[in-house]
Amino acid sequence: MTKVDAGHTMILAMEKKLNVTNIRKAMESLGINQADLAKMMTVSRESVSNWLNQEKFPRASKLLIMSKILKLGFGELVIQEQAPAPIIAFRTNKKKRVSTEKELNANDTGHMLRMLLPYLDTTVFSAPFTKAPSLEYDYIQKVAKEVRRRVNLSSGVMEISHIMELYDEFHIVLIPVLWGEKGDNGLYIKLPEDEITFIYANLEKYIADFKFWMLHELAHAMTIELDGEDSELFADYLAAALLFPGTSAKEVYHDLEKIRIVGAKVNKIKEIAMDYMISPFTVLNEVNKYAKSVSLPTIVVAIGGAVTNFNKSVGLLSNHLFDGVSPSPEKYMEVCRKTFKSKFFVALARYLQETGADAGVVHRLMNIPIADAKGVHNILGNQNDFT
Repeated sequence: MTKVDAGHTMILAMEKKLNVTNIRKAMESLGINQADLAKMMTVSRESVSNWLNQEKFPRASKLLIMSKILKLGFGELVIQEQAPAPIIAFRTNKKKRVSTEKELNANDTGHMLRMLLPYLDTTVFSAPFTKAPSLEYDYIQKVAKEVRRRVNLSSGVMEISHIMELYDEFHIVLIPVLWGEKGDNGLYIKLPEDEITFIYANLEKYIADFKFWMLHELAHAMTIELDGEDSELFADYLAAALLFPGTSAKEVYHDLEKIRIVGAKVNKIKEIAMDYMISPFTVLNEVNKYAKSVSLPTIVVAIGGAVTNFNKSVGLLSNHLFDGVSPSPEKYMEVCRKTFKSKFFVALARYLQETGADAGVVHRLMNIPIADAKGVHNILGNQNDFT
């Protein structure tokens, strides 16, 4: 363990693998085979086979039983290698500069998240349509159409429930947090060797911004071939197209062209934004992208004030979720379970109940005050609802 500062310790996570050579020698010494070991451990023969073929790693409780049966210490049973560094991207409020301390803390969190992997129910995903991704309008629309089809949407509104379905399909684990209206929008942590992405999403943000950012992160998870500015542009373009597809943009463009009064055009854009629960900026931007794609003149209106008024009228997502009051841990967990159905809490509950870890783990994994962490820990550690 490496000391970073007086209030924080950085964990150098270790990638664990069973020492199959030692295990087989111990089994031979005891005169048992895989079927015998499975019976003694009260697990399936398939589980033992997966462990010895390095396809899966046993949970802590099973590892302890195996250790006792084979009379092997942890160091003899497990080979540890330092895990690759997690890929981290900050979504700061107003693009504030990220401090070195915050980078170290996020790296630490990424390593800590690895301990939840054995408790996550995930499957490997495949997204063939993101091969050779392009920033071209037609390509973006094609991908958006396919992604929307996966949640049975054609021109309908992309709801948070649809986004959660997509997160599940594309191997993204959501961690809903309350970091304050002026706090960071969120944090992206990808464990490259496991192809799992964790998204910390701040619920205390405007609804339209929250939806856009969530889909922006989905786009990143779908396009591992891109990096740098192209990656950010693709994520922005696809997020907007998912929220307001080209077919809708085409229809609205021709409606706006018929309106001659600028104020009436702005009101129409605000009306559409409210219908789709997206920013007026997204509506206008997608309308003009459509226009450019077919060589039509763009719609020129100033909507800065409309965006501000829209956000104020719609409000923060947290206000809608928690009726405008600071939630208790119980209310927070209830909403997270019903609205987001995140696998994070299921995995964390399993981990806490199996290992007996204290609230400090919750505090560090979620970056929330220790008092709140104790409340969440009490719920996850003692109830079976999440497991």
